[in-house]
Parts: sequence; C-alpha cells; structure tokens
Amino acid sequence: MNKDIARLFFFDSEEVVELAETGTIADRRRLSRAYEEVLGISKYEDLKSNLESLRLRYRKKSRDIGLRHELEKLLAQEEDADKEATEIEEQIQIFNDKLTTLRQEDTSLQAELSREGSSVTSEEMNRVKVIIETCKKNDVEMKGKLKQFIDYAPFAIAGNVFAQAYELAKADHDTISSNNVSIAQNYVLDSLSKELLAMLASLPIEKKSKDDATKKLDAIVAKYRGEKSDREPQMILSDDDFAEIEAVYNSITTTYRIEFETLAENYRKNKVMLERNSRRLSNIHSKESDEVIKQLRLKKNDTEKAIQETDDAIRKLHEKTGESNLKLATLEKQIKDLSKRVSVDDADEKKDVLASQLIGELDTFLTSLKQNKKSSLERRIKAALNSLMHKEDFIGRVEITIDADAMDILLFTPEGDEIDKDKLSKGEKQLYATSLLKSLVDESSIKFPVFIDSPLQKFDKSHSSKIITEFYPSISEQVVLFPLLHKELTKSEMDMMLPFVGSTTLITNDTTRSEFKAAKAEHLFDDYNY
Repeated sequence: MNKDIARLFFFDSEEVVELAETGTIADRRRLSRAYEEVLGISKYEDLKSNLESLRLRYRKKSRDIGLRHELEKLLAQEEDADKEATEIEEQIQIFNDKLTTLRQEDTSLQAELSREGSSVTSEEMNRVKVIIETCKKNDVEMKGKLKQFIDYAPFAIAGNVFAQAYELAKADHDTISSNNVSIAQNYVLDSLSKELLAMLASLPIEKKSKDDATKKLDAIVAKYRGEKSDREPQMILSDDDFAEIEAVYNSITTTYRIEFETLAENYRKNKVMLERNSRRLSNIHSKESDEVIKQLRLKKNDTEKAIQETDDAIRKLHEKTGESNLKLATLEKQIKDLSKRVSVDDADEKKDVLASQLIGELDTFLTSLKQNKKSSLERRIKAALNSLMHKEDFIGRVEITIDADAMDILLFTPEGDEIDKDKLSKGEKQLYATSLLKSLVDESSIKFPVFIDSPLQKFDKSHSSKIITEFYPSISEQVVLFPLLHKELTKSEMDMMLPFVGSTTLITNDTTRSEFKAAKAEHLFDDYNY
C-alpha cells in the first residue's frame, strides 16, 4: 500500500491533525497524492503518463536526426532533474526521521530534568528572561512618565490656588495680547491717515472741501482706533510660557487623576511581575547549578540546537524542491513543444495518432472525474465536520482547490468568511482532520481495516461520544483501537462503545515479555483494573 494511503488506515489519534496539514507546499502535495491514490485517480494518471512516454519513444526513432538529438538531450536533462528531485525527497524523509528521533530525545531529556527537580524547559527559561527584560524596559519608561506626573503634583495639590493663578495669568496674557493688537492696529491707522491727509493736501480742490474731507477721515480713523486696557498686568508672560501653564492646567483639570492612577497601577503590576520572574529565574539558576541537571540541560540544549538545524535543513530542501519542480515543469514544456515538431516514422504514425487521441480522451475524463470527486468530497467533509462538531451551521461551505500536483481544503462560515484553520483549537483541528479522514475513506470505498492508536485523546466528553457512536463504527467494517485503559479510554466511554465491540484483547507486559490475553469487553475494566 502506498505510504500516503497507509496514513489513512493506520494512524495515531494524537497525530491525526498531521493528515490534514496544508501549511507548506510539501503538505499540499502529500495530501494531493493521498487524494489521487485513494480515489483511484492515480491509475488514470499513470495510464496517461505511459501513453505520453510511448509517443516520446516513437519520436526518439524519428529520421529527423537534428530534432531527435535535441529531444534526447532534453529527455536526459529531465531524467537528471527527476533523479535530483527524488534524491531531495529522500533527504527530506531522512531529515524528517532524524527530527522525529531528536524530538523524542528532547522529550525524554525534559522528563529526566523533571525527575531531577527541574521541570523548566529552555523555551520557558528564555521566555522568563524576555519577560524580565521587557519589565525592566517598561519600568524605565513608567518611571519617566511618573516623574512628569509628580512634577505636576504640587499644582494638583494646590487646587484652587493654582486655578486662581491660572485665571490671573490668562487675564494678564489676554490683556497684553489685546494691548499689543491695539498698538499695532493704531500704528497702521496712523500711517494710513498720514498718507491720506498728505494726498488730500495735494489735491487741487477748495479749502472748505479739503477741511470737510479731513474731518470725515479723522472720524473714520477714530472709529477703528484700538483702545489700550486700563488694567495693569501682574505677570508678563510670553506665548510659550502661557501655553505651558495652560497645558498643565488642562491636564490637571481633565485626565490627570485617571491617567496618574492608571499609570501607578500599571507600574505596581509591572514591578510585581519583574520581582516574581526575577525570583523564578534565580530559583531556576539555583537548581541548574546541580551537576546532574547541568549535564542534562547541556544535552537538551544541544538537542534543541540540532532540532533547529534539522528544521532549517528541511526548509532549505523544500526550497530546492520548489526550484527542482520549476525546472522539471520548464523541461516538460520544452519537450512537449519540441515533440510537436519531431516527425514520426510511417510505421508508428497510426499508433501515435491513436495514443494522442487516447490522451485527449483521458484528459477530458480526468477533468470530469476530479470535478465529480471534488464536489462529492466537499459535501462529505462538510457533513462529517458539522456532525462531529455538534454545530450544524459551523461550516457553511467546503472548497477543495487542486493546482497541478498540490491540493488544499478551504473552510467557510455560513456567511461566506474563510476560516483560518491555524486559529482552530487543538480539539477542533483534530475533529477537522478526523472528518477529512472519514470522508476520504468513505469516498474511496476501500474495505481495509483501520488501526487507531491513542483513541479519544484530546477530545472532550461530548465530542468523544460522537466519535464513539458515529465515527469509529462507520469508518470501516473492521476498526482496531489501541487505547491505554483509564488514560485514553474510560469505563464510561467503554460502556458507550460496547454495542459496537466485536472482541477485546488485553496486551500485558512484564520485565521480560509481552503477551496477548483474550478478555470480555463488558468486564474489561472490572477484571483488569490497572
């Protein structure tokens, strides 16, 4: 059985989410391969590929030596590129296996650290250090703000006295501003009046008319002349000085109290958090000084470094895979274009025409088959997910997108908004993956038995009942579960499962061996209470 299909029939319930991961192009390709294999599409794809290879063989026998050699060169390049892509895939698999081993080792080291009294992971220790640095930075910033508030405190304490001082300063500032405006206004009026009177004096008109015009001009000027205030200012303030006083006054009379109380409370909480995490880091360092813990920590740090390096290596290999696939796609297009120009020998011409016709018919059939299977699978996933979720309208629409050799599944709310699968809870992700698994198996009509390790792990009671009564009994004619009693399967869950149980076997082990013992399902927890 293809390994991508095998994942659908033998899996760990805790890791079932990995079946539906589509975060990377490699994940989408793996899902696409499983989809095509399990639904029988790959057989038609293989047939089409064989026909295309047959047509290429006809062209490799062509009498058109120049084009034939060019085609052979491209085919050799394609073979090399395909070999390189296969080698990269093998390297990725090797690194994935190494990553699994390293993570198991990391988990084991963490367990040893816990037994020795240091349950803190490296991530937690680094997180504590980051929190301390952030708190210290916040402490400096808050102290600066508090200083500014404390500088204003005397004005707030003075209360009415400061308000009276502000009113006096405002009155003095308004008086000085008004007097300055009047002085400037009168200066302009005097200048205009002087020039207009000089102009009148030079005009060739009667003296009486000039006198009348002069009186009228003086009246107009007097009408718009500014009057200086009789009030004597007690404070001489510049605009900047008054603006600063006004800003302090507005702050104190509006938001000062609320902002000061909020800042003081935040400062207190930040200080408590800083002290708590500083003590925690000190305790961690105290425990880390133990020689056994120190050695374990060094091993764990090395393992975590190796995990990071392996992750980076896998990421770079995925990038190479993308480049390799692009190169292959380019070569395939060049080969296809060149094949149209290479003539076929008379003996093979009819066979080539028939192969071309069959490829065209297969293309049409595959397009129709994929669309029908896609629509059917979309309906199955939606129904299964809404059923397992206890929410009939949780999913409004499921859309499967197939692009070349990659496949993705999009979920939408009844309102048409796309659901970000990364934001689903762990339980919801597991239900989504379970729904996809059930839909693929149902759509395939393959009657293989299904083996499930760690069943019901991470599910709450309500979802567990749905899994027990609806998922396990219907996913296949034969379902084999491997639960740890009490931890991964409780007595109440077993009672719920009893109507569907055909047989029960207990795996027991001691220091020397393991053995299988037949057990009665209804008495499993009573007779074997481990």
